[in-house]
Amino acid sequence: MALIALPGIGSAGLTARDAAIDFENMDGELKTSPPSEKTVMYDVNGKEIARFFDKYRESVSLAKVAPIMRQAIIDIEDSRFYQHGALDLKGTIRALATNANSEQVQGGSTLTQQYVKNLLVDNAKTQEEYLEATAPTVGRKLRELRYALDLEEKMTKNQILEGYLNVAYFGGGAYGVQAASKRYFSKPASELNLEQAALLAGITQNPTAHDPIR
Repeated sequence: MALIALPGIGSAGLTARDAAIDFENMDGELKTSPPSEKTVMYDVNGKEIARFFDKYRESVSLAKVAPIMRQAIIDIEDSRFYQHGALDLKGTIRALATNANSEQVQGGSTLTQQYVKNLLVDNAKTQEEYLEATAPTVGRKLRELRYALDLEEKMTKNQILEGYLNVAYFGGGAYGVQAASKRYFSKPASELNLEQAALLAGITQNPTAHDPIR
């Protein structure tokens, strides 16, 4: 299972046996802080003076995200999200087959695994931690899968989807769907329509290359 979970990545010297042993011995508890939020400063009369943030984000509950936006992100990131666990065996095998017969590399990560990766990237305090969270290595993919298995036991699918929508980067300095909706369309995520939801969902595939402002 460990090797199947790694489409597009070589074994890097690990045997299936070693990978399985390492996987079983990994600490499965994901220790991260909630995604960073903006800080708002008010004067004595309650009037806003300024906003400070390292990453522009406004976290919202899933109920405040338009249903079409929820569906769009699932369709483009993990269409079988509600049917599988932390590992989508069918999707992973499909990615392996595609990678073997094409120059394009297709990922096999589930939305839960991507949520884990985004949390680790957001919590990185140093360049070393950031590189570790984004490195194209077997160890990183296995660690993400191990954490994803733990999250799938502790959180509902809707909680995972809500978390992903609030932590994902949508380009243009916007982190999370609420910030992205306001950044590109000057409206809350609850009011997104089909075309706008499709655009935002597409950005997550490659926020730099798919930046609509560029």
